[in-house]
Amino acid sequence: MRFKTHLMFSFLMAFLIIKFFSIKETILFIATFLFFSSLPDIDEYHSHIGRKFKPLSFLLNIFFGHRTIFHSVFVPLSFFALFYLLNQPLLAIASSLGYLSHIFLDAFTHSGIKPFYPLNLQIKGPIQTGSLQEFVIFMVLLMFDSYLVINWIF
Repeated sequence: MRFKTHLMFSFLMAFLIIKFFSIKETILFIATFLFFSSLPDIDEYHSHIGRKFKPLSFLLNIFFGHRTIFHSVFVPLSFFALFYLLNQPLLAIASSLGYLSHIFLDAFTHSGIKPFYPLNLQIKGPIQTGSLQEFVIFMVLLMFDSYLVINWIF
């Protein structure tokens, strides 16, 4: 999936979590959720976040490749543990769920994910990144997000 689709999905998930669990620090939660939802693509230097950290992204791609360790469940679990140990439960939840939201969407693409990398179990889906199908998903997410924002403001 492309950055904009991940962003729309992550915003929707963050907003629903805030409403369902009555989280008070909404801006911090949403910002953390959105940042960590883009982080799995740090291993691809052509990605939105990869271009921001090109030298690091390039090295990560050389050593790990794309959609390997950074698209596994071990990274968000590590972020959860780190922030929880630092006594930051809100950041623990937002970072790990934001990260997982990215992995969840990528599981529906042709390239898929290996959620327990280095184990070779792979989950793939029917959606081609950048396809009409993804565009439709993006538009539906944009409509939901717009509806939630309008109702939140007014």
